[in-house]
Amino acid sequence: MNIRKKKARTLPVPPWAIPSVIILLFPLFAGLTYQHIKIQTSSTGRLLFEKGTALIRSFEAGTKTGMILRQWGKTHLQNLITETAKQRDILYILVADESSTIVAHNNPAYVGKKLGEGFPPWEKSLDAKWQINQTPEGKKIFTVYKKFLPGGQEGNQQIIINSLFGTGQTIKAKITPPELNIFVGLDMTDVETARLSDERQLLFTGGVLLLIGISGVLLMFMIYNNRQTKASLTKIKAFSENLVENMPVGLLTIDVSGMVTAMNPSAGSILNIENSLLPEHRSALLPEEISAFIDNIENNEKVHPATLLECKVGGVSMFLDVSAAPLYNNSGEISGHIILIKDMTELRHLQNEVVRSQKLATVGKLAAGVAHEIRNPLSSIKGFATYFKERYKERPEDQEIASIMIQETDRLNRVVSQLLEFARPAKPAPRETDLKNFISETIFILEGQPKAKSIEIVVDHESFPETACLDSDMMRQVLLNLYLNSVEAMGESGVLSIKASRDESRLVITITDNGCGIKDEDLGQIFDPYFTTKSTGTGLGLAITNSIVESHGGEIKISSSPGYGTEVSIILPQPSC
Repeated sequence: MNIRKKKARTLPVPPWAIPSVIILLFPLFAGLTYQHIKIQTSSTGRLLFEKGTALIRSFEAGTKTGMILRQWGKTHLQNLITETAKQRDILYILVADESSTIVAHNNPAYVGKKLGEGFPPWEKSLDAKWQINQTPEGKKIFTVYKKFLPGGQEGNQQIIINSLFGTGQTIKAKITPPELNIFVGLDMTDVETARLSDERQLLFTGGVLLLIGISGVLLMFMIYNNRQTKASLTKIKAFSENLVENMPVGLLTIDVSGMVTAMNPSAGSILNIENSLLPEHRSALLPEEISAFIDNIENNEKVHPATLLECKVGGVSMFLDVSAAPLYNNSGEISGHIILIKDMTELRHLQNEVVRSQKLATVGKLAAGVAHEIRNPLSSIKGFATYFKERYKERPEDQEIASIMIQETDRLNRVVSQLLEFARPAKPAPRETDLKNFISETIFILEGQPKAKSIEIVVDHESFPETACLDSDMMRQVLLNLYLNSVEAMGESGVLSIKASRDESRLVITITDNGCGIKDEDLGQIFDPYFTTKSTGTGLGLAITNSIVESHGGEIKISSSPGYGTEVSIILPQPSC
């Protein structure tokens, strides 16, 4: 009960989920990002290649046009290269022969020199090719190259050629174009910058998508766990509510201000409180004894063990086992107390019955000893008393003494007989009995005493069933004992009422008087052997009466108000006789 709530920091997903999701999703997004980068790089290379081949075709077309329309020479070719190479992203345009000697270059200083290392080998194919070179400074150059055909791609064509390397004379002939290669070097700085920017963008996008994917999967885990947690909490709540609602122990909660905020049906049943009255201050709802118990535990953090309290609930005395434990809020502060209440009244009665049974066992042993040790001497004493009474008839004083001895011996013998009857009651032999005649017989036996005291006996014959299943001899003694007690309690006048009722399972005989009644403190002891409030009583009459009724499988219920009278109900089961 005394459990503090501690904030537990736990992940909303299993600890293995995050690395598992990363292991699953990272290769996927990394592969996709790499594929996009590869496609971007390929696309960039294709664009540069197309640009380079377009420049070469344009340059070849310009050379062919110049050669046809006017005389061209090496200088014109050099000028065309120089002008074409002035574009921002063109690093160089050069033409080289089969010996790798540069015959034309946008930078005239390189004319006549050999191609440097890194240039592609001599190419005889008519198709353009490309490769990426790198300068010592680390700048990347995209080089597009192919066979240079200033006169077109026909094998033999009639063109006007101004010898690029000859005498400067105009020659009109059908010749084979010279074997030359043309190289176009494109600056990749902007392209690389754009590519790196795209790669960074792709990596960033891939990372974002990876995080979104991881977050999405983790969100799914969280939603699933949330649903599972809600389902578990719903089950726990249903179980807790069902447990609290149906537990046989009364449970109620009280806040720090003393207000009763909640209670289960068992608590309402034990304390005779309706749930609709809540919230209400404990002093207005709970018995004084429980309220005083709570006063002693307020602001105390300890669990209070069960304490047995005798309380008045609805005017009825009850024994309640009360325990308490503190309630804590999320901040760890006491917000109230849980009170557990268990009705121990029946158990207390059972304990009393055990004590009574132990007393009966003791009385039984005592009775056996008394019957053996006292009855024989009593018989001798009575015999001697009778002898002396007969012998000394002429002496009245001795006659009186002998008579007293005989009377007292008879009284002692009756006490022993009652003691034996109480300790070892005979087994009843129930049989079908005419109840009206039976009650009339018991009243007839008693009739002398009530008349002497002006006591009226009222019998409700209409309520009487015709027959009842009981041992008439034993029950006669029960009724006579109860009649005599009522007559003695009423003094010189009063009314003794007798009525009976029967259903399928039990017979109820009720005897009511308007005598002095029984004190509350004596009511729980009237069936104890040797307990009596009379100066001349033995204390065995009601004990024997209760023993006989119990031997029939029944019970006696007594309600009494001092000064107003007593009602005794004999309840007997009614089996088939």
